[in-house]
Amino acid sequence: MSVVQDVPGLILQLLSDVSEVVGQSEDMLDLEQGVQRLVNQTTRELLEKVLQERDEELAEGRDKKAPRMVGR
Repeated sequence: MSVVQDVPGLILQLLSDVSEVVGQSEDMLDLEQGVQRLVNQTTRELLEKVLQERDEELAEGRDKKAPRMVGR
């Protein structure tokens, strides 16, 4: 699955989670920390998907017969 296809689901989940944090926060500090945690989590998931997709592209496109350095 393409990362582009994952983005709407990630955004919708983020919005849902932020809405929940807004309702549960007792003060601005709780709200800020909760939203920051959710944004960091979403960014981490998105970056993981982007890097995984790129890694797969590089693995498919490399010359499998060419020698490569291991352990450096």
